[in-house]
Amino acid sequence: MITKLNLFIALSFFLLVFQYVVADITELVIDQTLFQEAIMPGETKIYVVHNLIPGKRYEARVSYPAIMPAYFTVETSKDLQALKQKFIGRKLLNIEKDMFTADDNRMYVLVHAEREGKTSDTTVQKKPIGYNIVVETLILGGGVPITAIPLILLVLFVVAVSASITYTIVQKQKQRRLE
Repeated sequence: MITKLNLFIALSFFLLVFQYVVADITELVIDQTLFQEAIMPGETKIYVVHNLIPGKRYEARVSYPAIMPAYFTVETSKDLQALKQKFIGRKLLNIEKDMFTADDNRMYVLVHAEREGKTSDTTVQKKPIGYNIVVETLILGGGVPITAIPLILLVLFVVAVSASITYTIVQKQKQRRLE
């Protein structure tokens, strides 16, 4: 006998699965940030990345403003159906990035968001959460995003200049002591 509760559960499950079937899939370009994306709390968005190089490491990362605290889950898979099934019923882990090795030239990225914290403003739950998303190529053993290279070079330059200045000062002090 079908009760109202069983019917509600079945309908809820159907709607959860149905949202994945009809969801729009947005294309991501490697090493280019997609700015000003928005997602409603509890929603899931699916992205596809083409032109991946098999065997190369990549990182799918979501960034968002701290004034909109939220839990984000980022999952990657080459199989869209497996990704959808894997995500159903999964607890949020507060993960904002996912590193993966491409074994195909295409990969799907699933992003899910939930509001974090409580507020007395009831309209906040009805506002979308803004975020940026990027899939970056990883280099130097698969742990450093390619966009970090200018920062690494800057840090190395500052360290080299600091070491040079320190060495010069120490040499001048030694010279003074000898005189």
